[in-house]
Amino acid sequence: MASNSSNGCLWNLCLSLFKLIVSLGITIFIFWLIFRPSKPKAFIESARLAQFNLTNVHKPNASLTYNLTLNLSVHNPNKRISFYYDYIEAQAQYDGTQFGLDSNFPAFFQHHKDTTVLYPKFMGRAVGLGSVVSTTFEREKREGFFYVDLMVYCKVRIKVMFFKFGHFKPKFGCRLKLAEKPDGGFERTKCDVDF
Repeated sequence: MASNSSNGCLWNLCLSLFKLIVSLGITIFIFWLIFRPSKPKAFIESARLAQFNLTNVHKPNASLTYNLTLNLSVHNPNKRISFYYDYIEAQAQYDGTQFGLDSNFPAFFQHHKDTTVLYPKFMGRAVGLGSVVSTTFEREKREGFFYVDLMVYCKVRIKVMFFKFGHFKPKFGCRLKLAEKPDGGFERTKCDVDF
């Protein structure tokens, strides 16, 4: 008799759990239908490479002197969802090696259908880049263009009506083709967004 009672309790528990999972799934689906969330879009609108020189070529202590300024536009395509950008960090990488870092961005709130422009700046000298970077540098210098990767790491909260949802960590990746000469022009570049 006790066995039938415990089987009945177990059955009721499983049934309640199943109903909860189905209800949660339906709620999430309805939320998605109403709000149609989309990840942000990012573009490098302009870039200027004023300096990009490598010394001690083909030696382990090769050093890169650089001066790179960018205009990065971040667009919120959503109609009913806003974003709080609490932290932003931009890293410049060359041939897989980070050479510059800029985390000097103010936190901001981005309304739906709004675009915010950020201005990452990288200026300084990076040492110990190695001989592999030297080979890439010499080849690209002959071609007249350098290929630099911009990685942007963020901490973002989402706002839907009056509700805020905890920190997400989207990442923007942008592959830039930069003319060796500062007046060589630049083509607007779309960034990959991993949300």
